[in-house]
Amino acid sequence: MNSNLKVRSLGRLVIHVITTLEPGGAEKQLLELCKKQSLRNRVLVIFLKGKGTLSSSFEEVNVKVFHLRLASLMVFFKAVLDEFRDESNTNSPVIHAHLPRAEIVACAMSKLFRVRMVVTKHNCERFWPTGPRVFSRIIARWVARNSSAIVCISKAVSQYLIEVGEMKIDDDFSVIYYGLDFEKIVPITNRRLRGRVFTIGTLSRLETQKNLETLIEAADIVKSLGANIRVLIFGKGSKERFLRILIANKRLSSSIEICSPVQDLSFFWKEIDLFVLTSAYEGFGLATLEAIWQGKPVLVSSTDASKELMNNSSVNLFRVGNHEELAQEIVELIKSPKKLSRNQLEARKRAEFFSIEYTANQIDMIYEKIQTSSRV
Repeated sequence: MNSNLKVRSLGRLVIHVITTLEPGGAEKQLLELCKKQSLRNRVLVIFLKGKGTLSSSFEEVNVKVFHLRLASLMVFFKAVLDEFRDESNTNSPVIHAHLPRAEIVACAMSKLFRVRMVVTKHNCERFWPTGPRVFSRIIARWVARNSSAIVCISKAVSQYLIEVGEMKIDDDFSVIYYGLDFEKIVPITNRRLRGRVFTIGTLSRLETQKNLETLIEAADIVKSLGANIRVLIFGKGSKERFLRILIANKRLSSSIEICSPVQDLSFFWKEIDLFVLTSAYEGFGLATLEAIWQGKPVLVSSTDASKELMNNSSVNLFRVGNHEELAQEIVELIKSPKKLSRNQLEARKRAEFFSIEYTANQIDMIYEKIQTSSRV
């Protein structure tokens, strides 16, 4: 076996398979999970496409990362699994799949090498969003039938998948929320706003799902009322040109900036006074949780997942797609430091419910449970 495939001799072998390692909610949460898992397990991460922007971050926490094309995937898996076939039953390998393409690959590997597989469902989307619904349902059900366990990152995800027929109520699934490291939580501070530009920020893919027109339309209203604001949109995607044209047509180019995403977001968090998420739907909304960790006030669209995350807090939610309501909320926060502070405090109350330590422990319990499962 190639020496490059050697993994630290610790606990169970966990092989995570994910479609890409570009900065996104699922990918960043996998990094947080691997940081914990690598302390007590041997962890590999395999991604199928893209540049693997986050690879170095995984390697910094002793997680081996491999970019494999489908042609070489079978050979790789067989080499890795043969290396650990002599493990005891209590420490047998686990394949953990994330996102649809990776689920298909991981499912095939699981069946071929008779290794148990866990699937995490990250999105309120069909398995094949742009394809025929019947084919999407068939593929999703095939993966579900061949999984030893399914993890949904929110109740919203599980309910959606059951509604569209891609998961059944009697499937072996658990709801385990995303989490972050409490050691990295930032104390709340109150910034003086008088006479200063009020900066609104969002972290978002530039795609239809993220509904960024709502933020641009709201900013237009707030500017028309005389407020001194700036908007920072960190992200990239297929709608970038459309959004830039919209910004230009509204003569907001000096107030709204679209910036390429970066791994080090310290500048972003330092600059913004308010975090806004305008999504039409979300699986969870990790960016919102990150904003809470940074001690920022937040306004998020009232998707089912966001209502779970914010516990239906009227202080932090606005109706999906309602740019007038969002604009009104922003104006009130600018005018009232007391209301801005209340928003911060309400958001921070939610932090204690989303610990990565708890998330990792719950997933480890699933790994233990499936060792006695008859489904392989």
